[in-house]
Amino acid sequence: MLLLDPKGNALAEEPIKEIIRTFDSQRVDEDELISLLGEKVIVFMGEVHSDQRHHQIHTRIIERLISRYGSVNLAMEALPQRSQGVIDEFVEGKIKEADYLRQVKWDQVWGFDYGMYKPKVDLVISSGGRVWGIGADLETIRRIARLGLEGMEENLIPQRGLFLGPKGYRERVLATYEPLKVHRDIGPFDHFFLAQVMRDELMALNLKNAFLADPKRTIVISGNQHIVNYWGIPSRFLRRLSLPVATLVVYSGTQGLKLEPHLNEFLLITP
Repeated sequence: MLLLDPKGNALAEEPIKEIIRTFDSQRVDEDELISLLGEKVIVFMGEVHSDQRHHQIHTRIIERLISRYGSVNLAMEALPQRSQGVIDEFVEGKIKEADYLRQVKWDQVWGFDYGMYKPKVDLVISSGGRVWGIGADLETIRRIARLGLEGMEENLIPQRGLFLGPKGYRERVLATYEPLKVHRDIGPFDHFFLAQVMRDELMALNLKNAFLADPKRTIVISGNQHIVNYWGIPSRFLRRLSLPVATLVVYSGTQGLKLEPHLNEFLLITP
C-alpha cells in the first residue's frame, strides 16, 4: 500500500518500524496484530495529532480491519459530541464536506489539518459505518481548569464519582501542566487535573452512549495521552461497559515513553 501525505506526495519510509505487545514485550507482525484486533469490539488508537505518519498508520489499520472483518464505526476525540447531528447529516450524504467542517467548527475546535483525518473518515463511511463525535465540550473543560468543579452540572459528574486514576496518570498530567501554568486561563494544578479527568470521563461516557446506539466494532481515535496505560478513556469506558478492548499507542521512536505492561496494549513505533 502506497502511503501519501495530505498533498498526495509519497512517503518514502515504511510507517511502522516495529509493533510491541506491552504485556510480554514481544514483537508481533502486522498480520498478527490485525488478527488480534479482530477479537476486540473496541480498538483505541492513539496519535500525536500533528504527526502525519501516525494518521497514515491509522488509515492502514482501519483499511485492513474493514477488508478482513467488514464495516466498522469510528469515534473521534476531534469531533465534539454536541455536533453529532451535523456529523450524521454528513455521513448520510445530506450535506457537503465543507459545510460539515464549518458547522462542527473544525478549525476553531480542533485546528489540525483535516486532510490527515479525511482518509479514515472516508474509509469508514464507504464501509457503511457511522462516525461518532466523542469530544468533550471544551468550554466546560476550560471552566473546570480555571475554577474546579464549583457550579458544575450534577449530571456531568459520574454517579460512582470521578475516577482519579493512579499516581502515574497524575504525573503525566502534571508534565502537561508545567509549560502551560503561566497562561491566564489556567488555574492551579488541582483544577487543571480535574479538568483532564473530566475530559476523559466525558469522552468515555460519550463512547459508551455511541456504542449502545450502534453496537458494532468501533475504532476510537484520540491523543496518546488519553489511552496510554489504559489511564484515560479505556479504564473509564470499561467501568461503564465491560467489553473486549485493545489499545494501540503510536510513537515516533520511544520518545521517553514509560509503559506499564497491559494485556491487549500494543506500541507501534515509527522510524
